[in-house]
Parts: sequence; C-alpha cells; structure tokens
Amino acid sequence: MHCARIFIPAKFQIQHPRIPTTRGRKRKPAKTMKVSTHKLPVSKLVSDFRDVDRFMGLCRACPNFGKMWSCPPFESLPPILDSKTAQCRLLLYEIDIPQSESSIGRLSQQEIRRIYDSARAEIDPKLLDLGRKSPSGSLVLLGGSCANCPLPKCARLENKPCPRPESMRPSLESLGFDVVAIAKKIFGADLEWATASKTPQTLRIVCAILEP
Repeated sequence: MHCARIFIPAKFQIQHPRIPTTRGRKRKPAKTMKVSTHKLPVSKLVSDFRDVDRFMGLCRACPNFGKMWSCPPFESLPPILDSKTAQCRLLLYEIDIPQSESSIGRLSQQEIRRIYDSARAEIDPKLLDLGRKSPSGSLVLLGGSCANCPLPKCARLENKPCPRPESMRPSLESLGFDVVAIAKKIFGADLEWATASKTPQTLRIVCAILEP
C-alpha cells in the first residue's frame, strides 16, 4: 500500500495550556453525552483500520482538501504511526438527540451542525487536556476537521502558519483511518448520518490519543 506523506510538526503535539471555544464562539452545552474508551497497540490500529489510498481518495473529494492545516495533503507521516510499542486510546463520544426531535426526522442540516459544534466545543478541550497529561510525544486525533480557529478561513489558504497550533490537530480520517469500521468493530456502534429526510437518534464522534 502506498502511504500519503503526512507530517504533524512537534508544535502540534501536546504541550500548550489555552484551549479556545469552537470557532472562537461560545456555544450551549451539547445534549446528553457519554464516552466509551478502548486501548490497543498503535500497530494494530494501523494494520486493522488504516487504508490510506482509499481515504485519501475520499479526502480529495472534500472541499477542505488542501485548504486547512488539519487536512491532507501533508508532508510526511507522524513517526508514532510506525511505532511497535506505542499505545492508542480510542474514544467514542455519543450524543443522544431526543426522540421527540429525531422521530420527526426533519432537523435541518444547520441544527445538526449546531449539535455537532456544541459537542466539539466540549470534547476538544477535554481531549487536549488528556493529551497534555499523556507522555511526551503523544498525539491527539480529534473527531473531524479543525474547529478551534478564530479565523473565518484557515490561514493555509494564504500560505500562512496556523495561528493556534496548540489546539489544531488532525483527525483519524485525515490520516487514512476508517472511523466507521472502528466504531462498529471496536465499540459495536453504527455511525449514523443526517440526511434531508432523516435525523440520526445518536451523534457519534470517534477520537484517539496515541501515546509512545
């Protein structure tokens, strides 16, 4: 398998104290949230759930491809992915959408996005805090594209450095991991997608902390 060249500079790893709110705005707390965890070797995560060719192809179809520092293409692989001894803490966050809302099946995409952003505003600071308490060289992988920037558009569009590298992290997907398979095979959970006619009953977000 040919691997995309991905690079996560050391300054993007765990070391900084201040965590901004999502996109610089205060948000209401997410709806009822629970978290499940699972630990496995990074080498097994890579062998069982990483398919760079497939997911880089999907990333190229995304409008964020090459336009956000948290999204591919990157320059080279983070070394921890090649480690034979590193461990991975997978975290599945689940946010229930009240049945009175989900049964209607017509929540707007904007409302689903609001729920997702509220969840990220809670999850990201907690994950980054866990990362800071992890061994040096650990890497936090957030649940989706960067949502912690005060700028309306990523600085990458102007070939400028990230203004908040302390809170910018890639996602599992951006490194070629299959989060649908991770959710199903590790946690026995399905990732539900919102459509114009159907609202998921549960919003699920898969994250990880890689520890040397």
